[in-house]
Amino acid sequence: MEVRLRLCELYMAVRGHTEPEPGWGGIADFVFGKDETFYGICVLEKAGFLQGVEVYGFGVDAPKVLPKPEELRPFGNQ
Repeated sequence: MEVRLRLCELYMAVRGHTEPEPGWGGIADFVFGKDETFYGICVLEKAGFLQGVEVYGFGVDAPKVLPKPEELRPFGNQ
C-alpha cells in the first residue's frame, strides 16, 4: 500500500525570542475525516514554545478548512 501525504504547514515564532536550535517535537497528533477524505493534524513544539501545525491528507490534498475540536480522534485510534 502506497501512502502519499499532501501537506500544509504553518510555523510560528515568538517576537523577542531567538530562534532555538534545529529540531522539534510533536505534542499532539490527530486524524479526522472519512475513508475517501482522511486527514491528519500534528501540533509541534520547539524549546517549550508552540512551533507550528501541520495538516495533511492521506492520498488527497490537505483540507481547506480546519476541523472542529469534536471531529478530532487521536492518531492510532481510527
